[in-house]
Amino acid sequence: MNKRIWTIPNILSLSRVFLIPVIVWLYCFRHAYGSAAIVITISALTDIADGMIARKFNMITDVGKLLDPAADKLMQVAIVSCLSTRFASMKVLLVVQVAKELVILLLTYFSARKKHIHNAQWYGKLCSVVLFFVTVVHVLLPTLSQAVSWSLTVMVMGFSMLSLVMYIQLYRKLQNNR
Repeated sequence: MNKRIWTIPNILSLSRVFLIPVIVWLYCFRHAYGSAAIVITISALTDIADGMIARKFNMITDVGKLLDPAADKLMQVAIVSCLSTRFASMKVLLVVQVAKELVILLLTYFSARKKHIHNAQWYGKLCSVVLFFVTVVHVLLPTLSQAVSWSLTVMVMGFSMLSLVMYIQLYRKLQNNR
């Protein structure tokens, strides 16, 4: 395990955190929806790149295992918060996402106390991809009908709950194996 902190993947993860105020400013204050979607897409690409670089060049670190998902979750909550100013469905999604992430954060904390830090799982990544797609649709289509918005949001909430259940099962398995 790489003990360095300032690796390219970790810097890319940190860059996502610094993009959050840019997205909020573009979406909420400038109403520059296309520009906000571009920055969100850049953020998603840095997320893909940091993982690929970390694995290919053996730059996986414990810091990165925590920083990468934290940056992702902060970005997701920020985007859904922005969208909740325009779409009622996003207010409900925001509550669901925050509750889900708090549960996973607690599970991660207890796991990390026992010196076990795991990588993101495929179901968490799938949930993130679906959330990315749905939020970008909402960003790019600010006049999206409430019916379509709710349909997309319910789909994301389903993936979120599935992901949560699977993470709970993973942490139970880790706990029982000790």
